[in-house]
Amino acid sequence: MSQISMLIIEDDKATSQILNAHFESKGMLTKVARNGGEALAAAEKDQYDISLLDLVLPDMKGLDLLKKLKEIRPFHQVIVLTGVSKIDSAVQAIKAGAYDYITKPCDLEKLSHVIQKAYEANLYIRRKKAFESTSMPEDFIAESSRMKKILQLIPNAAATVSTVLISGESGTGKELVAREIHRLSERSQEPFVVINCSAIPESLFESELFGHEKGAFTSALERKIGLFEIANKGTVFLDEISEMPHSMQVKLLRVLQFKEFRRVGSNTTMKTDIKIITATNKDIQKLVQEGSFREDLFYRIHVLDIHIPPL
Repeated sequence: MSQISMLIIEDDKATSQILNAHFESKGMLTKVARNGGEALAAAEKDQYDISLLDLVLPDMKGLDLLKKLKEIRPFHQVIVLTGVSKIDSAVQAIKAGAYDYITKPCDLEKLSHVIQKAYEANLYIRRKKAFESTSMPEDFIAESSRMKKILQLIPNAAATVSTVLISGESGTGKELVAREIHRLSERSQEPFVVINCSAIPESLFESELFGHEKGAFTSALERKIGLFEIANKGTVFLDEISEMPHSMQVKLLRVLQFKEFRRVGSNTTMKTDIKIITATNKDIQKLVQEGSFREDLFYRIHVLDIHIPPL
């Protein structure tokens, strides 16, 4: 992490000192800004790879500062620090271009890992110049202002680790949008795995996603590698997520929360590093109200929302 330069935007003196000391000890170049004005002045003067941004500042709203930082330095990554009660604001920050959010009090090792991933994403985006591209992807035909706004959202969705929910009627191009997000992401050279949730029988769902061990059930004659394992380091596109059986929703939630799963019939927990994009042609909020879709899973997949209008 010795090449990383970071701006720490935190008004609490004790917290800023702890963060500064920790990351200086990691060999990083750090600077502390105690308010929005200091942060903007620092960003104007020097180019930082990463900004750690506390959403609660004495002189301006954290979301407003985030937008200004991205205007000044569009290539650098912003990681938001937030209290548990400010999760809604953190989600808004992701939509405004933040790379990720970390809740306080911070786990410094987890934060270090997120910073490293953000730095790698930063390098990738610089090489690919995703934010500078104004050309329309060759698979898209779009003239309306609504579709052009969607195309502007795609690079932001590609640059963040957060989940993306693509909604819209059947045939509007949800998978095309998902593929473009993957193409522009740092994972573009890794697998893009499409899983149609409406096409998998409930009894086979867990085995298809997570795999199984030989002998796990009657027809398990050999070990099977699941689609999540195949997609490791890449992107999983869960199409028609609203059709996922309720019994599988809690298991997907665990993958999103802890980045781990088990093959059917195994006691070994496997770590996974995948970006998850979901899509639906139904109103999931209505399904949540009806009790057929888990509310906690909905909030996990609904960090970034891209709605595609009818053709």
